[in-house]
Amino acid sequence: MATTPFDMWMWWRSSLFILTLFPGYIHAQHCITGRVVNSGGTPLTGAAIFLHETHQGTLADSTGSFELCGVKSGSYHLHITYSGYHSEEQDISLNENLILGEIRLTESINELHEAVIEMSLSKEGIHENSANVTVLDRHALEQQSQTTLMGKLAQIPGVSAITNGTGISKPVIRGLSGNRVVVSQSGIRQEGQQWGSDHGLEIDPYQIDQVEIIKGPAALVFGSDAVGGVVNVRPAIPHAENTYEGGLQMGWNTLNQNLVSSAHAKLNRKGNYLVGRVTRQRSSDYQTPGSSFVYQNRVLPIYEGRIKNTAVSELDWMMLAGLSRSWGYLYVQYSDVHQQSGFFSGAFDVPSASRLRHDGSFRNIELPFQTVRHQMAMLHSNIQVGRNWLEADLGFQSNHRQEVARPHAGLPYAVDSISLGLNLTTMTGNLRYFFKNPNVSRTAGFSTQIQSNTHSGYEFLIPDFNTGEAGFYWVENRNQSENWKFNYGARIQFNSISFESTTTPFWVDGAYAGDIVRNAAYHKQHVNWAASLGLTRLLTKKLTVKVNSARTFRMMRPNELATNGIHHGAFRFEKGNLNLHPEIALQNDLSVEWERSRWLVTLSVYGNYFFNFIYLKPAAVFAKVEVNGEVYPYPEAGQLYEYVQGPTKHYGWESQLEYRVTSALSFIHSSEYAYVQNVESGEFIPFVPPMGFRHALDYRLTASKKKRFPEDAHLRVESQLALSQERTARNEAATPGYHLVHAGISMEWYGGLRLSIQGANLMNARYLNNMSRYRILNLPEPGRTVLLQMTYVFDGKMKSVHP
Repeated sequence: MATTPFDMWMWWRSSLFILTLFPGYIHAQHCITGRVVNSGGTPLTGAAIFLHETHQGTLADSTGSFELCGVKSGSYHLHITYSGYHSEEQDISLNENLILGEIRLTESINELHEAVIEMSLSKEGIHENSANVTVLDRHALEQQSQTTLMGKLAQIPGVSAITNGTGISKPVIRGLSGNRVVVSQSGIRQEGQQWGSDHGLEIDPYQIDQVEIIKGPAALVFGSDAVGGVVNVRPAIPHAENTYEGGLQMGWNTLNQNLVSSAHAKLNRKGNYLVGRVTRQRSSDYQTPGSSFVYQNRVLPIYEGRIKNTAVSELDWMMLAGLSRSWGYLYVQYSDVHQQSGFFSGAFDVPSASRLRHDGSFRNIELPFQTVRHQMAMLHSNIQVGRNWLEADLGFQSNHRQEVARPHAGLPYAVDSISLGLNLTTMTGNLRYFFKNPNVSRTAGFSTQIQSNTHSGYEFLIPDFNTGEAGFYWVENRNQSENWKFNYGARIQFNSISFESTTTPFWVDGAYAGDIVRNAAYHKQHVNWAASLGLTRLLTKKLTVKVNSARTFRMMRPNELATNGIHHGAFRFEKGNLNLHPEIALQNDLSVEWERSRWLVTLSVYGNYFFNFIYLKPAAVFAKVEVNGEVYPYPEAGQLYEYVQGPTKHYGWESQLEYRVTSALSFIHSSEYAYVQNVESGEFIPFVPPMGFRHALDYRLTASKKKRFPEDAHLRVESQLALSQERTARNEAATPGYHLVHAGISMEWYGGLRLSIQGANLMNARYLNNMSRYRILNLPEPGRTVLLQMTYVFDGKMKSVHP
């Protein structure tokens, strides 16, 4: 089912007509005025002011003054932001014109504290909620030398990525990944084939305005899969009326000759806004140090320092149209991500020296390869009801993934056959009603999701399935006093999983041997619940302590129940288990933040206990099948891995220290550690990052407008240290520690021009990454990388528009 631009336009027009019928549309409207200055009283020209609930906004003028009119009576969350300064957030109650007076922003020691830091779905500031939240804005994302979203986010302590070469990466938060981490776009959970380590995120990192990272349980609002955390993506919406912006970003990566071009345009005319972006990426096989690797005690060559057939081609585009009014806002968004990427020659078979030779081109994509197309259409709205707010999301997603490879041993099909096709369709709906009171805010919510997955190709991995869920939740935030804040809530969720039995033919040396049953039928419904209690204590204005405890659950997924085939991307034969039950866990989190004029120290400690954690366990046998009384090995299948569950402990920490040596020079230190182990068998869980440390010197110089030097110059030198990871799953090889050096410089000129040079692994170290799925082949990680980026952005105000 394809969604056309005409369908989207009619959807938007119909929704707009309905919303204009809401009562109260002509209620009295008011103005909010004020003046934004720094701690010394200097006006902050261009400071952004906007209301979270309506997306209405404006910019401060040359004197720092602003006026935001056309606002109805009601309760709002007001934001004032300016680059290099702490954002100001205020809960305001509006019954008449409001004069805020002089608003003084204090300079920020940490760039992450410059952004609007709040949980966007709860509309609560960071000090009103006990969740562990980190926010990166667009400027911070542009400073990273990675091309994928998760590569850019891996700088945050406690966040890492499972990688597949350089084109695919997926989120890992505190050592948990797959269906334990939710990726959300403005409240709509992104749904692809995220259960597989070789399935990346279908999100264009250049279209993102802000990313919220919620570490720890967030199942109450985001659903049962959010036991590990959430990556919540926010789009770039122009808040200030009668403004426009356009821009072009270009980048070149020496590692794989990745050339990326991304162009965007956005405008806001009288509260009606349009945003569009198109991004094109093309890269060749990536380079790596060393000339050989070891696979099953065989030494195999790396020809010409390139990992063969790891080129990537990607085309992404998105459109967003919306409006902001005194009654709230509404916008629709459509995005299309289309990627083709090669699989390393040997990922679908036993590697051989002859297959590792290059064919004369590093940029072509040959067999085996995968294509992924992810289409997503969303509608978001927020409507004022009295003094409260009703927020609604609707989403439709189509995820189409194909693996193309030569037939494996025993199969008689044509060379260009599709080996595996997975087609997932998802429909999502959310309702959130916000009750606003001076000291108590409450949220009542409902979420539902329906999925249908079909498979194709001459191989089998998971069956066709249908799933559904519906959840109801209540969350309350209470300000007991100025320094004591509580939040608590509960969720009840109904789930259904259904699939029929699947039978496929089995071939031996090209001859039909008989039919085999790949999975039995399964039709079940489950009901479960989650609850949490959190406390935020402001011991002083500079010292904050947060405590959060939760009872969570996670539904098992169809792949965990019914997988039965070779998972080439994971280099193993996987088999599901129909006897699995939903995971139940007790999760606890403690965070401390201490900030002074020159210091910023944060520490988070967590300890979780899963009563029945689900994971893949290697069996002591090779994959075999019985056909008509004869037992055959699965061709090229290797060792059998089965889904099991058992009691598991999960604990660790993240820390960060930043010290401002001078007004321009800062020192940053961070560390992270995660431990996940089955307490009965003593087995460790795979793909858990090792203990890591980062140390950086950050130099930032800001010039005056009278000088010809760049307005902003930013230099950073960083040391990354990863210890050896020996707490590995059975038959999962340990990885030695490594040390990497990174550096970068960026410059910004008045007029919107930014240039950046970022270098990673500058010493060209040869190392193995515990989070890479190529680690099982002992393939070394990418070598020295230099990323050149140019960004040009122009903006301005339209001529006066009279009603």
